[in-house]
Amino acid sequence: MMKAEGMIVFCKTEGKKRYFLNHSTYKEEEQTVITSLKNDAHRRIIVEILNNQSINHKTLAERIGVSGPTITHHIKHLKEKGIVKAKMEGRYTTYCIDSNWFDSLYKFMSITS
Repeated sequence: MMKAEGMIVFCKTEGKKRYFLNHSTYKEEEQTVITSLKNDAHRRIIVEILNNQSINHKTLAERIGVSGPTITHHIKHLKEKGIVKAKMEGRYTTYCIDSNWFDSLYKFMSITS
């Protein structure tokens, strides 16, 4: 009913819907950040990359405590959103947060924890 009345909008990602107040309360970028931070695995990955810019795939998997393929799965979604960038350095893939997202990530990290 609230959606029909235009009071809320939703963002669907990875099979889940996240609802936001309408009236331009949250910009699309902010919705993307909040949605990403609400996913526990994504939040842990983002925090680890923020704390260790240019962290490689293997180290990230070890620090998060998941397998390499699991990191690949989650990184894929974060790269599609543009939050994470990947770079090949020799045999290793390293990850960093796109600097365009720093402000929004820091703004919402304490709210979504």
